[in-house]
Amino acid sequence: MNSVANFSPSRSGRGFALSKLGAFFAPNSYLHTHFNFLLREINPALSLNALMAQVVAVIPETADTHSYVLRPPRRWQGFTAGMHIPITVEINGVMTRRTYTISSTPEQYQRQGTIAITVKRLAGGRLSSQLFKHLNVGQWLEIGEAIGEFTLDKAVSEKVLFLAAGSGITPFFSMLNSHLKISTSTYITLMYYCRRQDEFIFAQQLTKLAKAYSHFTLVPIFTDMEGRIDAIHLLQHCPDVAHRDVFVCGPEGFMARATTLLQQQGVTQRQIFQESFGRRLSPINLQTSTATSEVSFSKSTVRIESDGKKTILELAELAGLTPKYGCRSGICHECKCTKKSGQVVDYRNGKKSNLDTEEIQICVSIPHGVVEIAL
Repeated sequence: MNSVANFSPSRSGRGFALSKLGAFFAPNSYLHTHFNFLLREINPALSLNALMAQVVAVIPETADTHSYVLRPPRRWQGFTAGMHIPITVEINGVMTRRTYTISSTPEQYQRQGTIAITVKRLAGGRLSSQLFKHLNVGQWLEIGEAIGEFTLDKAVSEKVLFLAAGSGITPFFSMLNSHLKISTSTYITLMYYCRRQDEFIFAQQLTKLAKAYSHFTLVPIFTDMEGRIDAIHLLQHCPDVAHRDVFVCGPEGFMARATTLLQQQGVTQRQIFQESFGRRLSPINLQTSTATSEVSFSKSTVRIESDGKKTILELAELAGLTPKYGCRSGICHECKCTKKSGQVVDYRNGKKSNLDTEEIQICVSIPHGVVEIAL
């Protein structure tokens, strides 16, 4: 009777060697880090740890808005019109992350292998100013996979209203260029608010689309002459708004005002789809203050008191920690951490969490009492 040796491959000579080699190349090991450094020196697109995209074109849209055409690496997974990506840039030695909507179409990525983000330079905007001043053709950006649910396939009505203000036009530009060519059954009206005509992003392209497709109506509104969004605008340009699905994107004040006006016209919450970075309830509405408010970061053995106004992300940064984050507004889920104990409040809706261990987004979570975070 023949016997067969029973042994673990990792105990054999070859298996043991491969096991050791695997350990050397494990993520964050010395060889892995060194090899990744060499690959990035040869070509940043070969990076093992990051998705690096090269800038292939910079297109001025307005005096303070540029579109950056990027070529992601081949392993990047693509996107649906309306989605956004995190961008990471080093500024004065500090890695800064922000989220930008993709303004190009999935079809462009499929044909040419490129995508575009459109960035409006904001007063006091650290990353937008950095990109505007220093990002040129040939340079590289670290990006993330596309995320988001602000997509036209969420609509169920045959009539849709897009409400945009400022750089909030970017997801709509992608949606329109992607959907108008392939679907004539959905009638879309875009009401786009900007201060002046010279701040009208994508003016020529949108005007051409409105002329080419009868099922698309473009309504530019310049607030220096016509004022902010109001009920008169809605009834004048979209009298059947109560029977439409409505997508809203823009600054916080515009979003809040638009939502109130829509509800006053009979639009239900189910019909409203929103995309906004940085929306936040006031601390008074949150009602988070307690006798004792403290956050303990268990992995770092750091504690910090809370004033009931700052998020756990902000408190962590004040304590000298550098947690991972993206949009800072609860959209991209890059900042998820484990809450080991305690209760937090989501500033977007005032909802309190459970007291049990659970995953939370620290960029939108404000501590309510004593909280322990695995960070």
